[in-house]
Amino acid sequence: MDGRDRACRLLAGFLAGDLAPAEARQWDEHLLECEICWWAVREDRAGRQAVQVLRQPAPPGLADRVAFAVEVPAATSGHARVAGCAGHS
Repeated sequence: MDGRDRACRLLAGFLAGDLAPAEARQWDEHLLECEICWWAVREDRAGRQAVQVLRQPAPPGLADRVAFAVEVPAATSGHARVAGCAGHS
């Protein structure tokens, strides 16, 4: 695992609240030195706050329609796309 992969894994774990205490301390130190990761954390927090403010209940039946729309293409495609961690070198 190279430095970029490790930083991406730590960033994802930090944002999800899944870091072990030792990793969390290392990540806190990294945030003090890395402006790219600091901004990523700030953007994530701002996005989460905006979602909470804008959250509205889904109309009846929407969840079933979305699940069906996602299941059909996934069952026929045979593979899934995975997004990479961008912006950190």
